[in-house]
Amino acid sequence: MMNKLMIIPILCLLLMGCSTSTNEQIDHEDTHTIEGKIISMGFLSNSFSIAPEHESFDELVVNTRNSDIPSRAKVGDTVVIGFDGSIMESDPPQVHALSIERINE
Repeated sequence: MMNKLMIIPILCLLLMGCSTSTNEQIDHEDTHTIEGKIISMGFLSNSFSIAPEHESFDELVVNTRNSDIPSRAKVGDTVVIGFDGSIMESDPPQVHALSIERINE
């Protein structure tokens, strides 16, 4: 009987430690930006590559939904990419765009 009573608090502690909820609020307005020139458009237009202007890498793949890519965007255009600050460590690095602004015509 004593062993069963000890198991209950241990299980409660384990379940509380494995909880996925947090009290932190995510600030969706905390976006980072990268400016660069489009160097290639991806297959099916759900991504494209840019040559960032002020970064330590030569190419960055921008993953996005089709509707997020500005109309008439083409290779050679300069864009500002808004993202959450996460850069995937791949070759080339990748980001998920939250916003895309075309800054030249």
